[in-house]
Amino acid sequence: MLLINNMKWYKADELAEMLKLDPQTVRVYCRRGTLKGRKIGRLWYVSAANLQAFIDGPQDQGSPQAQAAE
Repeated sequence: MLLINNMKWYKADELAEMLKLDPQTVRVYCRRGTLKGRKIGRLWYVSAANLQAFIDGPQDQGSPQAQAAE
């Protein structure tokens, strides 16, 4: 884990271990935008906030909760 300006960033290999995925799968998710990350040099990094968004999944815009928030 890397800490920059009080923000946690995880390497793809660390995320793979945490999520029980192959590291290559995490890198593919980052390249496709499924998991929002940043490539710094040769390594992919994902912020804690983007990891949480990935875990939470896509927000359903048609749900009653989403409509009530508008």
